[in-house]
Amino acid sequence: MGMGLSRRGFLDGFVSVLLAALGARALAGCSSSDVSVRIRRVDGTVQGSTAVVRASVVVTNHTNEARTLPMRLTLTNSSGAVLGTIEETVNVAPAELLCHCLNVTVPAGGGSMSGSTLNIVFGEETASASIQALGSAALPDCSYTCNY
Repeated sequence: MGMGLSRRGFLDGFVSVLLAALGARALAGCSSSDVSVRIRRVDGTVQGSTAVVRASVVVTNHTNEARTLPMRLTLTNSSGAVLGTIEETVNVAPAELLCHCLNVTVPAGGGSMSGSTLNIVFGEETASASIQALGSAALPDCSYTCNY
């Protein structure tokens, strides 16, 4: 007896696939934002009187539309005082996952970096990471930190 696919069987299969796709989209969109941000890695170094903190930031566009959003990165010390801030605009293609490196350069104060926090605001999303200590080695390049 030959195998055949009835219209009802085809529609049941299509509805199942559609419901699975909608469920996956609902789970992916739990943050209720079309674009999400997370800090993948934070590295820092002190060279002379300057400290540099590099964040590898992953931005994900959960939509099929290109997005251009402002991104603000703020480095604060353990008491909440702002050590440095950078702002830029980031373009994210439709359904793109983008790793972006951001550097904040600040004067190296005696122990002022211990317990610092890196805060990122990207559109409506936020992410933060604590920084316990900075080394003295040169920072790895962005391709390393994004693929780490």
